[in-house]
Amino acid sequence: MSEIPPPDMIEGTAFDYELVVSRDSPIGSRTKNDSAHSIPVYFDGFRNKFYLSLSEEDDDYYREIRRAERGTLIDSYFGHEMLEYPQNDPRYGLDFPAHKLLEIPGVVADQFILKKGVREYWRFRFFNENVEDVSSFLFNRSSNSGESSGTRLMLEYLGKPRSLRNYLKQMNYGRRVSVVTLLEKIDDKYIQTAPHYKYPFTFLYKAPNFGQGFSVTVRISKGKISNSGLIKEQKEIRGGTSIITEEKRDSVMDSAYLDFDKKFFLPFIGMQCDYDGRLSTTTAIIDSFKMPQFLPVIRDINKKEKGLIKFIIQSVETYYDPQH
Repeated sequence: MSEIPPPDMIEGTAFDYELVVSRDSPIGSRTKNDSAHSIPVYFDGFRNKFYLSLSEEDDDYYREIRRAERGTLIDSYFGHEMLEYPQNDPRYGLDFPAHKLLEIPGVVADQFILKKGVREYWRFRFFNENVEDVSSFLFNRSSNSGESSGTRLMLEYLGKPRSLRNYLKQMNYGRRVSVVTLLEKIDDKYIQTAPHYKYPFTFLYKAPNFGQGFSVTVRISKGKISNSGLIKEQKEIRGGTSIITEEKRDSVMDSAYLDFDKKFFLPFIGMQCDYDGRLSTTTAIIDSFKMPQFLPVIRDINKKEKGLIKFIIQSVETYYDPQH
């Protein structure tokens, strides 16, 4: 079998910069929190909503929620572990202006924010072409004196990109994480509607589909394509031999695993597609305890696509272990 392309974007090597910002969390900010590890908060980029993800092993955080003042925590539930942040708390509003960075073409944020103690940390990555716009954002934020010390956005890191694995280790992520490699068998009929398969590429999701019918991706390609088929909008970030674009596209897989309208939520730590001109692969990095939910999703996608796309599980390995 041909060698699988490495997940360069997930590991950070394709980006030029990394930015990490933090704020006090609206959840648990008034309670004593001595949790030593971090857990994820997932972000709905289309609706600017935040969802705390808990597992049965997160005893410290369950105790924190039970201790919190009435009316400060949860508006609604998505399944047994997805807790939506409050919308109307006058003291801890949900305005997290860092999400405005996502309006800059080419700036990509992790789909998760790490809640560690009373702070939340959000990682962004971007290219040389984005430096001026990101810098302007940081200057404008620093001049905003209307925020309290608790809600003020703090700059934690700006520099060379780190690998996702190292970032999780540095933030003391408290869960074991798996990496799943899926080969994609693609029918010629599908390729006719997917012009990006004309050239080798790597892409990852900037804003997955949250019941919106489309997703936003950032793609590094060896050739330029026009808007057609699945590609609805396209913004060029870099030309030349390695073309970087941000695209709004119809999608298959992301609409299956991130759909708030159907209240089905299977969040990922990282996900991207690689195509070497012959083989297409999808790399999914996911909390290990979610694997029993993930595999049926892949099965259902294969049934739905009726041969146009078929995902084949090639490998499942440990990506990160908090014990090592």
